[in-house]
Amino acid sequence: MIYKNFKIFALLLGGILLLSGCMDLQVDNPNNPDTERALASASDTEALVGSQYQEWWNQQKNYPAMTLAVMGNHKTSSWGNFGMFDLGAFPRQAFQNDPSYADRFVSSTPWSVNYTAISSAIDGLIALESGITFDSQNDMRRLRMETFSRFIMGISYGMLANHFDQAFLVDENTDLEAVAAGTETLEFISYDEVLDFAIAQLDEAIRLSESGGFTLPENWVNGNALSNTELAHLARAYQARFIVSNARNTQERDAINWGLVRDLTGTVVAADPDFFDNQHDAFTVHADGQFWWSRPHSLMQDATWTRVDYMLIGRADISGAFEEWVSTPVTDRREFIITTPDARIAGQEDVFDEDGNLIGEAMTTAPGTDFSHVGPGLFPAARGLWRYSRYQHFRNNEMYLNGFVGPMQHMRYAEIKMYHAEALLRLEQAVSQPVVDLINETRVGRGGLEPVTTGDSWDDVYNAMRYEFDIETHSTAAGLGFYNDRSFGNLKGKDYGALLSGTPVHFPVPAAELSLLELPFYTFGGGGEGSAPKGVSQELRDAREAATRRYIEMQ
Repeated sequence: MIYKNFKIFALLLGGILLLSGCMDLQVDNPNNPDTERALASASDTEALVGSQYQEWWNQQKNYPAMTLAVMGNHKTSSWGNFGMFDLGAFPRQAFQNDPSYADRFVSSTPWSVNYTAISSAIDGLIALESGITFDSQNDMRRLRMETFSRFIMGISYGMLANHFDQAFLVDENTDLEAVAAGTETLEFISYDEVLDFAIAQLDEAIRLSESGGFTLPENWVNGNALSNTELAHLARAYQARFIVSNARNTQERDAINWGLVRDLTGTVVAADPDFFDNQHDAFTVHADGQFWWSRPHSLMQDATWTRVDYMLIGRADISGAFEEWVSTPVTDRREFIITTPDARIAGQEDVFDEDGNLIGEAMTTAPGTDFSHVGPGLFPAARGLWRYSRYQHFRNNEMYLNGFVGPMQHMRYAEIKMYHAEALLRLEQAVSQPVVDLINETRVGRGGLEPVTTGDSWDDVYNAMRYEFDIETHSTAAGLGFYNDRSFGNLKGKDYGALLSGTPVHFPVPAAELSLLELPFYTFGGGGEGSAPKGVSQELRDAREAATRRYIEMQ
């Protein structure tokens, strides 16, 4: 696919006039400077670049966080908002890639937000090449701005790679005058090539970070006055996230460069960087009630908006109820109470005899540390009882309860440690002590579950690692569960755990952009191209049907 001219190229970047000093720019709004004005002032350019993590953060807001959580079987909801009803339907539907579709923002928001951030980062790099100087601390501020520009480009292209089937690449070396003249073209490239570019940008950000000392202003990554060393470690953590999250199926996850993931996460874990907030055991971004906030930390913590999908927390059940639920056809599934020793899901309550004597403890509907039983589902029954769940997640609701002000847990330390554990498991093809130690930190330390050991099977330890990843990272970064579960596939030795058949595994270039390019619309999901694959072996299917018959007979 090829861009026809520079005007279309500019429109694809959200209507922002950027990167070309030869255009006749007019300033209508002094609070929204155009490229020429921004490049004319070193301080203005620095402020423009410094605001772009907040721009990038906008994809943590309405779209597509809640939609992807439902698509990935981490949340369940019947409400039409954010496309949750449509893209959470069964059978799964194709995404409606149409410029008039009410929930087109599942695709268009990540596209426009990331390219807006990229455009401003490139503006900063061009300004530095032009020789801008600052009134004070010139060398440090130049290095800081160049480093942050590369960082923003890296995380923006990383998100484009994770979310879309393809995107275009542009940087400060792109000759847009030639593009505008039609002598050069810009072509869409596949998500794996976009990821390579993202990793290269973050590599450069790491190199620059480690070449000199600086500290980011606290409002650049709100609430984090990151040192140059801390920014380098954050870049490595994002690299690991984007690399692992980019796989679309189990085969692509198998083919990940796990040696690189091991090295990246090993460096971060060994450094024990200060940006992991000890109180929350996570990298947090501070919500200010106006510009900085997030749906994973608000409505995704609200039981009237979403409930937790049993496919996420039901795996901890020891009563057999989850096995019955997962063995039942989707549209016939009903909510149930989980019996589990996992302290994150359910608490223990004292049990008394009829005379009031304490006789022990029992796993009940008492709240756990992260999840809580909140009673029967409240969605309209006509929209599907299989959407029901009795459980809510509340671990990340501090900001929500405080009027959208406070810490937002964006990247838990456990996320990085589980990437490291998976890398070791895959590279060693054995269960080593470092692997079980990493898993047991949260499995035992927070969940109170029996530890995994080096004597356990590889499959069981892998499933335990995956469980810790899903539970500990729940409702942190937008789309994280979806991006990983599409390539985790089924649990080892089980016939469940993968995305439901027909779920789109990624999104198309937004229809509005395709229309500007005079290119045909296309989409994914619903059983067509770019859909999660159909079921499992006939043997496992027969076993499931037998379990379903037994369950029906017991009713």
